[in-house]
Amino acid sequence: MKKYSEIFNKIINKIALLKDKYPHFSEIEPIKDKISKSSDPFEISFLYSHNMDNVNNPRWKQGLKIPKKILAPTSDDGIYIWIRFMEKENYMGQRVLPPNYIGDVQVTVDILGGNPEIKKKIKSIIKSENLT
Repeated sequence: MKKYSEIFNKIINKIALLKDKYPHFSEIEPIKDKISKSSDPFEISFLYSHNMDNVNNPRWKQGLKIPKKILAPTSDDGIYIWIRFMEKENYMGQRVLPPNYIGDVQVTVDILGGNPEIKKKIKSIIKSENLT
């Protein structure tokens, strides 16, 4: 699983390089040798939030199962990114989009805020690591 930790680090460091072009990433720093907290099951994640906050949900109505607050950008450069690598069989999330794969590892990516160009850049960085 060491090779997947290396791929994960490479992806995060490529995203960190985007901070010269996009203010959304102004606080991302390159990482060194981030590894899974456990080897069985393998799981490693990266969470980054910039200019995001919990705001009142305009769709909320009392008595309905809709959250009263939602995470939303507080400025034009607001973004939230959560990238997770985990072994294929151990993912139990309820995602709208299915995870991608890099070898034997599932890759899930959640991005809130940002613009379509940024989302496309992040997706292309991840896809460049030979998703199968």
